[in-house]
Amino acid sequence: MLSKSERVKLIQLEDVLSTAQRWQSEAAKALVEIRDRKLYRATHGTFERYGQERWGYERSYLYSLCQWGETLANLSAIPGAPPKRESHARPLYSLAPEDQRSVWKAVLRKTSEPTARDVERVARD
Repeated sequence: MLSKSERVKLIQLEDVLSTAQRWQSEAAKALVEIRDRKLYRATHGTFERYGQERWGYERSYLYSLCQWGETLANLSAIPGAPPKRESHARPLYSLAPEDQRSVWKAVLRKTSEPTARDVERVARD
């Protein structure tokens, strides 16, 4: 049993985690738009250099975030929670957009809090 001050602290920390998760997905969507509209040109010659110098992202992580952002956009019309973490969406990246939607719908029918393993299983089947 938690004390009152511990419960308050837990709520505060969970709010931080929730905000961080929302920020990550918003950052992924923002990177896609920066890349697609070539907005990085204001300060950098390439998107890769922009990601590395401005945000400290290695090329592979930068493009993983972009794939997540694209996947989030593709899944946005589906009722229910989108993938909360990039790793949860990763099994969807190699699928066509319509297959991503089908797999995600199937995942959400199985669980309301999917993990990467849940998504992998459904995508594999």
